[in-house]
Amino acid sequence: MIHALHSPGSTTCVVMGGQIRDWESELNSYSRILWCIDAQDFDRSSSQFTSAKIRVLIIGNNNSNFVQVIEEFIKHNGRSLPCIFVHEQVLAHSNESYLSALTDIQSVFGENHRARITRQKDGFLWQSHVLQNLSHYVSRRVPGNWHNALAGLPAFVCGAGPSLDVTAPLISKHQKGAVIFAADSSLRTLHRHGVCADFAVSIDVAKRPEKCLPPDGRVQRVILAPTSFPTWVGAVNLDDCYFLTSGQVTTDWLSANGVAPTELLARENCGNTALELAHYLGCAPIYLFGLDLALDNSNSMQRHTAAVDATLYSKSGFEAEQNHPTVPGNYAETVPTFAEADWRSLDQRLSSWPANLVTNVNDRGARFSNTTLVHPDRFIFSNSTGEKNERLAQLSLPATSEIAASTAVNRIGDSLSVASKQIQALHSSFNQRGSLGALDFFRQLMIKEDMQIAFGAFTFKILPHLIDPIDDNSTNWAELIREFEALAQLTIEQT
Repeated sequence: MIHALHSPGSTTCVVMGGQIRDWESELNSYSRILWCIDAQDFDRSSSQFTSAKIRVLIIGNNNSNFVQVIEEFIKHNGRSLPCIFVHEQVLAHSNESYLSALTDIQSVFGENHRARITRQKDGFLWQSHVLQNLSHYVSRRVPGNWHNALAGLPAFVCGAGPSLDVTAPLISKHQKGAVIFAADSSLRTLHRHGVCADFAVSIDVAKRPEKCLPPDGRVQRVILAPTSFPTWVGAVNLDDCYFLTSGQVTTDWLSANGVAPTELLARENCGNTALELAHYLGCAPIYLFGLDLALDNSNSMQRHTAAVDATLYSKSGFEAEQNHPTVPGNYAETVPTFAEADWRSLDQRLSSWPANLVTNVNDRGARFSNTTLVHPDRFIFSNSTGEKNERLAQLSLPATSEIAASTAVNRIGDSLSVASKQIQALHSSFNQRGSLGALDFFRQLMIKEDMQIAFGAFTFKILPHLIDPIDDNSTNWAELIREFEALAQLTIEQT
């Protein structure tokens, strides 16, 4: 048996192939075991399954819910992924079933690991931003009648990939004939070439406006999400700010309580969202510039256009020297990427869009399905009829807040007020009983629906630390208490 993945603190494990009875001593310490075995191997097995903690999963081409079962099994331990054991025969004589299963497990484990790391890293900031943006979100959502409002107008969608340094002059030359959609990180490069975006998109929790806006601070419209850095409103005139719905506990609850979600949702990143917005508005054709989603391995694994603030991604975990996954490339069979999941999501969506709608103007970068690749040296663009400014001026104002929305927001504010009044009790409990005191306090408070709604993403951050098995070594209670206090003391602006 090979210990293929050791996960510290794990109480569950996945076993690939072999005989469970042969591994009894190694598996005794696990509370739950998922045994994945090929149908033929299972038929030859003489094992008797008497333990309730062992679940048998027959793998093969007919098992369409394999990934779903793995995802559900992972949830049995909210802090540690299952360990993986692989029988030597699987590695030595692996058939297609086992290879496919191992690939699926690797993908599911990778996505869950990233999600858990991100939740612990950003859960507090997500919720802090959601609460600070709340009053603006309910009153300035992108209205549904923006759908197809710019039908027939060409669009230039600008990401911040390194190729933008090459293609920005093309955007500048033809900007009057196309609607300009820009990811926030691309704004300074565009400004250097005299381009002012018609729509700038900033949905990242870490993107401060002062690190993205051009020196004159000028943009026409900024598209935000509830998790966007709250100082965008202020850095940009409120009348120029519009919000898209994103998947957060608090906004999901608002959607069911008087604040209808926007038809278009914020996507994985700013560039992907800018492209989706252009499509939603009905723009056609759509040209991509700087949407590389890949590293430039000819230039020290450069990630972004040269004008990007070097500190913008200092805490992203990106290191040029590390090994990166690869995706199909435009001019190479594969290219290294720092955003494999983002590429996969966008590639899948583009595959269902109309043929010949999207052209990728690029001299490097990742390849996307159902797009036409054009090298910048061969780019030809015919300016539109000059309707751009007139059509943009006719866009409707944001959806406004209703009485029901005001009631819902006030309920969230009331919940935070209740939590704020219990801060002293929390400190006393923690000072007297340590982690057990904090644990008891949060277990009693976070079970209440109103608190889960008000604390949203922070609830997901703290929840794994409240369920068995408890491991004090993996929980920084002092930090969680500080973050809880900061959220509870936020004042929700009344709508």
